[in-house]
Amino acid sequence: MPQSRRSSLSSQPDLTSSILVRTSERYQAAERVRRDRGAAWMARQPVDSPAHGAVRLLIGTWDALARSYVVEGSAHDQFFAINPFDLAWAALGPAIDILRKTDGAMFAGEFEKLSKRSKVWLGTPAGRRYRSKGNGGQGGGLFL
Repeated sequence: MPQSRRSSLSSQPDLTSSILVRTSERYQAAERVRRDRGAAWMARQPVDSPAHGAVRLLIGTWDALARSYVVEGSAHDQFFAINPFDLAWAALGPAIDILRKTDGAMFAGEFEKLSKRSKVWLGTPAGRRYRSKGNGGQGGGLFL
């Protein structure tokens, strides 16, 4: 295989790894708390509480996914199709605003950057296929 082809393949993340992380028992438990109580409520809990740790798990997962993003082309479409960064940012943004007061303005910075790119992608022909009319065009009632 030519070197240039090998390089491009190795630079593409495993697109299923984000699904595996987000379907783990701990992540799903944290997501249930977020749906029940809200991300801002979780962020306001004592730092040693399970709820506070859970919202940091959710945010940290999305920030790590954003840091792994290095793809273009069709893999770019696949990445955004299975990782709803815009929805995750809308759900977790209130908690990030709270946590940035203690953790600094750059907390979850990569997550924020990629959520903006995701919104741009949703305006493309490929991205428009993943918008749901039932939720103001921001996707269905899926778990983050």
